[in-house]
Amino acid sequence: MPPSKPTNIVIVGGSLGGLFMGVALKQLRRNLNIRIFERNPTPLLQDQGAGVVAGPDVQQFFSNHDRTRTPLAVSSQQRLYLNKSGDVIDREDRKQQMTSWDLLYHLLRANYDGVKSNYADVPDSEVDEGTVAYEYGCTVTDIEAPHAASGSGVDFSKPVKITIKKHSGETSTTDADLVIAADGPSSTIRARYVPDVKRTYAGYVAWRGTVPEDEVSEEAAKVLVEKFTFFHTQHIQILAYAIPGKNGILEPGKRLLNWVWYVNYEEDSPEHVDLMTDNDGKRHHITLPAGGVREEVWARQKKFAEETLPPQFAELVERTKIPFIQAITDVIAPSAIFDNGRVLLIGDALAGLRPHTAMSTSQAAFDAMKLAEAINQIIDGREEGVLERWEKEVVDNATQLQSHGVKIGNRNWERRTTAEAEAEAERAKNRTREEEAERRRWIWIMGKNERARRTASEREEQLRYDRHCGLDYPTPEEYEEYLRMRAERAERRSREAARKQREQQEREAKERIRKEQVKIARQKEVEERKRAARARMSEQRSNQAAHRAREEQEMKAKRHMAEDHVKQQQEKFLAERGDDVFAEELYVIDIGWKKKQGVAQCTFCEAKINHFAFLCPEGGASACNPCKNYRCRFKPAKKEEEVEAQEDQEESQIVQEEEDASKEGLNDDEGTENVRPSN
Repeated sequence: MPPSKPTNIVIVGGSLGGLFMGVALKQLRRNLNIRIFERNPTPLLQDQGAGVVAGPDVQQFFSNHDRTRTPLAVSSQQRLYLNKSGDVIDREDRKQQMTSWDLLYHLLRANYDGVKSNYADVPDSEVDEGTVAYEYGCTVTDIEAPHAASGSGVDFSKPVKITIKKHSGETSTTDADLVIAADGPSSTIRARYVPDVKRTYAGYVAWRGTVPEDEVSEEAAKVLVEKFTFFHTQHIQILAYAIPGKNGILEPGKRLLNWVWYVNYEEDSPEHVDLMTDNDGKRHHITLPAGGVREEVWARQKKFAEETLPPQFAELVERTKIPFIQAITDVIAPSAIFDNGRVLLIGDALAGLRPHTAMSTSQAAFDAMKLAEAINQIIDGREEGVLERWEKEVVDNATQLQSHGVKIGNRNWERRTTAEAEAEAERAKNRTREEEAERRRWIWIMGKNERARRTASEREEQLRYDRHCGLDYPTPEEYEEYLRMRAERAERRSREAARKQREQQEREAKERIRKEQVKIARQKEVEERKRAARARMSEQRSNQAAHRAREEQEMKAKRHMAEDHVKQQQEKFLAERGDDVFAEELYVIDIGWKKKQGVAQCTFCEAKINHFAFLCPEGGASACNPCKNYRCRFKPAKKEEEVEAQEDQEESQIVQEEEDASKEGLNDDEGTENVRPSN
């Protein structure tokens, strides 16, 4: 019977989104067969050299699934806002976690298919993890799903046919129960089902780069290291934060400072075309990779940075050796489920977010964790509406994040008229430094009615942006509303922090209990193995003792039978010779043992016989040459008459000796009586 559950799963796309999905499925430990198809022709994707804000979903994913337990991020303690002179004009105490694309990638590869690197040790495999594969140089060109059977739930009885074109040009077909598309914002899988949904250019690009922490000046380090620092001006925004250094190192002084600089370029304008043309004259539409920026373009940008940016940011741009450029685009799919639940979209393939949200990586982690939970429920037989609930959750989340990113971007890059710009410049000339600081502290752009229609978080973001844009003073009522909003935000954050702390404590407690249970189970297993080993050893010793006893008994029996056979041959010899046999004389007789060549053990002396042995015809005893010769030598005993005569003769001799001794004693006594003493 074909499988009725999704046990053979293909993931299209081997970057962070696909790896999030692969690791989450592997650690379900349901013996799944998971394959990732990556179109890049190299075993490892190129280091993007980019920083990533590790949001709550990213942190939760690695807390639950990273078995290497590698430290993940650099903590940013504050948000700072600079003016053109580089002075801090606003600050916000807000802790965030900053990491890097390459660290996340290598940690996921270590957990997914055990790729060794300097970033982390590869964890040991566990039972029921199933099989995994990361097949690079493979582009999915077609998907053919079978017609769905009638009834509720997803029908996995027939496989999905996937056509793959390899980098070598070879084309092949493979089967899968479920196809998960994680092939990014330019997803070819999404284009197959919704060809009208395409990436659209938002009107600006992001210049990006990194600088080693120990190469920046002390003045720049004060506002950039372990802080999330921003600068806003007309049609320009730049931000920077610290991320892990080479091989994921978190040691201060060895980390990197990651910066992102948003600049307007009208689509297909001469400036835009010139910007996105690389050293080889090839035009790029989405990303101009590291090493592709032309020298003259980069020189102009560094000069522009010196003229428009605070000195700390201008220094970062100046010290960057290999920048790269990403065009900011928008895209979102209307659905995450296709072909009756056999093809699914996650991460950027579902919705490409603007980087202002800092949620693109978090979205991929969120979608992967939720989908793994849904697949686990399907395998358990709880299929009714599982994928539909998952789709609603991830599509709602993607829609909210994508809309939020568009609002932030459009607000930041909306164009002012020439008259408005000139009026603002004139007002700026007439303001003193104190007035400028006061204006920036109190500024508010939206009217009261407009703010009332916004959520608290949207009002907060609008306020923070407007502090750097230069407009009218707010009314006292508006400022009171702003203070109330900040208090509510602080309370929400406090509650959220308490909730996360409780959840973390619960997870740690569960982990401790699990580890203790594993420890006890392992101890029991070790004790059981020891008991079994002792029992086997005791049984083995008993068997050996019984075997030795049997061998000893057999040897004794063979010796007795051999000795009896020798006695029979001696008696036969005596019977044949009759009176010709002389007592106490040594004879060598033939005891009839046959000589046999080979290795054996002597039954009598237990010595090893290497060349030939003598076999007794009765009992099968084997004898070495000395033992056989010893038994061939025979000295007959005296007959009974002779023994009796010898005994009588010995007795008569003893009596005679006693009589002689008595006579000698009498003679001695008589000689003594005849002796007289002399006078």
